[in-house]
Amino acid sequence: MLLNYLRITLRNIRKYKGYTLVNLAGLAISLACCILIGLWILNEKSYDKHYADVDRVQAILTNGHFVSANALAPYLEENVPEIQYAARTTGSNEILVNSESLDSFERLMAADPQVLQILSFPFIAGDPKTALSKPNSVVITEEMAAKFFGNQPAIGKTLSIDNRAEYVVTGVIENIPPNSSFQFDLLVSIDYQRQEVIADGFPYEAWNFVSTKTVAKVQPGVTTAALTDKISGLIQQFYDDREVSLAAINIGDLYLRFSETNTGIKIFSSIALAILLMACINYVNLSTARFRMRAKETGIRKIIGASRGALIAQFLGESFVLITVGFALALCLVDTSLPFFNSLFELRLSLNLLGNPSIIMAGIAIIIATTLAAGIYPAVVLSRFHPVQTIRTGLNQTNRHFTLRRVLVVLQFSLTAILIIGTAVIYTQVNHMKNWDVGYNKEHVVNIRLRGDSRKQYPVLKNKLRQSPEILAVTAATNTLPYWYMETSVTWDDLEPDEQKDVAFNFVRFDFTDTYGIEVTEGRSFNENIATDEQFACLVNETLARSMNRSPVLGSHINVWNVEREIVGIVKDFNFRPLNSGIQPLVLTINPAGAERFGRINVMSIRIGPNNISSTLASIEKTWNAIIPNHPFEYTFLDEQFDANYRSLEQVNNLAVCFGTLAIFIAALGLFGLASYTAEQKTKEIGIRKVLGASITNIVRMMSREYVILVAVANLIAWPLAWFIMSDWLSEFAYHIDVSVGTYVMVGCFTLLIALLSVGYQAIRAANTNPVDAIQYE
Repeated sequence: MLLNYLRITLRNIRKYKGYTLVNLAGLAISLACCILIGLWILNEKSYDKHYADVDRVQAILTNGHFVSANALAPYLEENVPEIQYAARTTGSNEILVNSESLDSFERLMAADPQVLQILSFPFIAGDPKTALSKPNSVVITEEMAAKFFGNQPAIGKTLSIDNRAEYVVTGVIENIPPNSSFQFDLLVSIDYQRQEVIADGFPYEAWNFVSTKTVAKVQPGVTTAALTDKISGLIQQFYDDREVSLAAINIGDLYLRFSETNTGIKIFSSIALAILLMACINYVNLSTARFRMRAKETGIRKIIGASRGALIAQFLGESFVLITVGFALALCLVDTSLPFFNSLFELRLSLNLLGNPSIIMAGIAIIIATTLAAGIYPAVVLSRFHPVQTIRTGLNQTNRHFTLRRVLVVLQFSLTAILIIGTAVIYTQVNHMKNWDVGYNKEHVVNIRLRGDSRKQYPVLKNKLRQSPEILAVTAATNTLPYWYMETSVTWDDLEPDEQKDVAFNFVRFDFTDTYGIEVTEGRSFNENIATDEQFACLVNETLARSMNRSPVLGSHINVWNVEREIVGIVKDFNFRPLNSGIQPLVLTINPAGAERFGRINVMSIRIGPNNISSTLASIEKTWNAIIPNHPFEYTFLDEQFDANYRSLEQVNNLAVCFGTLAIFIAALGLFGLASYTAEQKTKEIGIRKVLGASITNIVRMMSREYVILVAVANLIAWPLAWFIMSDWLSEFAYHIDVSVGTYVMVGCFTLLIALLSVGYQAIRAANTNPVDAIQYE
């Protein structure tokens, strides 16, 4: 029986080659899109899922942010019995690392020893229980071991870190996978950071000193929700002046919580579903268009004893074979295009069927679901035909079938219009953000990170660099633009004694506003010739000045880091955080002379002239090497750093353009196939019209009119839906575009053009046939 079904299916595929080709092309392309999108989603959702006992590993959030007081981890481990281990980790910073044969900048992270029991990095050599037990121990990745020590065993070897101390290699771990939120090349004890902080005179374990992230491993059976309930208000006792709450989040959900990927997953899941639905619509439309051709075949089968169930099985079997072949072609398309796709969108996706059973299961599910979605209606309808009537008179297609096709065409082009509008909005929004006036001049600014003892050489570097006419300004700061996230609390005399204002904060050096082109709207900027500026002056932005509710703001005093400072200037609001965050209150103070270490100046910024950029950079490098020969010269341009922060959004945009284009092709392909069958069914009518004097234009208009109306209706349905969807997406941005009516009109015209091109070719072809041959048709 099954062999017979397969034989009939193959016979029909050979008989209707055009129908098969159109369906296979649409199915293969749509399924390839779904597979690519699925691979991308699987990759994004795989972040931090590779740790042992991942369900027990929690990240601790403070007021919704993955950052915590340095005192938190030891306190939780001691006072919360549900927590087995808790550890502090720092961000990954590039640090100069020296061995006997190599000097190189590498990513360094500091952490408590318990982190090796929590995050379970796979050890190649060494013991995770003792690897970070001593302050001068370091764990390195396999790549670093090969880089610094070649084929020699790394355990017991020493590395000089930041030209400060010798560290003994006590462990070698596998390379950190790209889908990990903790990226580093070297892992040292948290004492590395503690020593820096104490050297600057700060109490490291103070509750108001926030410079670490806390991860924890809970006891078996403790859920994330239960841990959150236990710790939510646990440390409020240490913060009398402001509300502080803790929450737990499973480490496997951390990446999606704090990235823009969640939005991308929603967008591309919708696109995948829409594209697959379009292919199914093509299949149903072309199948219903072929009802007349299959009617006599169905009638004969019924007369010779075929049951309705057998007919349904036969037609579903045809759909299954066609869709399975389409899926196989889709896999070939994905395998062929994946290297190009990865390089184009900066991804690392791989089609590993044997190593990922979930892909195979998902593929089977897609084949079955698509078979049912695309094949069930044609199978049920064809199996219901009356055998005697269909053999005697053929099938007269009912208005119900025509109505169904019209509805499906409207649905298909509604989805197409929504995809085109969405792609246009995403593209425009990304460019809007990249070209937004951020309140400072990001062109021709060179940023150089200062590490270790290079910070101490900043005054010498600045003086030497300013001697060049191509160097327009030089400054430095703890964190530089485009973004920083430092926060502190300030008070002023109008506030209640126990009230504080949370503000963004940065230590800067003189010439900060001049180097970045930040406008001072009232008062003045910092002045190197005014002795009191270094200790007692500050700048505030317009947002903070408005919130102070006093006049005048200029000349008043605020308490910053327990120092009474005078507001000497108000700077125009500028974006020092991502554009979806808006502008927060800001305080800038001068970094005290001699405090060039932790939390102070970390980046030197140089504004250069627009001419002779290459020679200017060479001159800067020469000066750097002369003053700091033991630190390699590395730089970035501010505008490139700014653009890099929107790379993920651009990736979403590029992917949307790619899949949106394929969706348009699938819709056009389906309409092309449908128009070809319409032209075939109207062969005699077209011939008679030509004999009676109808022109080619009249015939093309006659064949295209219905589809133009359907596409117009589709746009009227799509516009409000697209507006609602994209308005919701745009609301996530503090600065977003307003989608004009012109965008919808242009999309409407574009979809009409697609329909006219798809149908017009078949219409012109039909209109150019010999009327005599057309009248003799059949």
